[in-house]
Amino acid sequence: MSGKVNNQDIGNLIWEVGDMSFAPVPLEISWHLWVPRIGIEILGQEVAWVSGIYRLESKLMVPSLCKASIAQIRLDGGYKLSVFDYTLAEGRRTFWSKEVISQNQNCQ
Repeated sequence: MSGKVNNQDIGNLIWEVGDMSFAPVPLEISWHLWVPRIGIEILGQEVAWVSGIYRLESKLMVPSLCKASIAQIRLDGGYKLSVFDYTLAEGRRTFWSKEVISQNQNCQ
């Protein structure tokens, strides 16, 4: 198999299963989708917020051909109390989370 980059020939490409020269570390594809953050403001400062998150990640580990994926739905929230840009108290919490993990038999 040969390949081109910017119309320049890079020669023949040879890759065999288990070949570490292709990718000695796992290849990973992931994306996250956030629901708009909803906040409560008092005197122009946000004091509380809540946000939903949908996360999908996939991994392919080349040497072992391990394929795994994670799907997660999460509801986060937090608060911040501040006066003249000086933070008195701040916190964040996950209120609810559901996670599903799927993988093939090549994963350990």
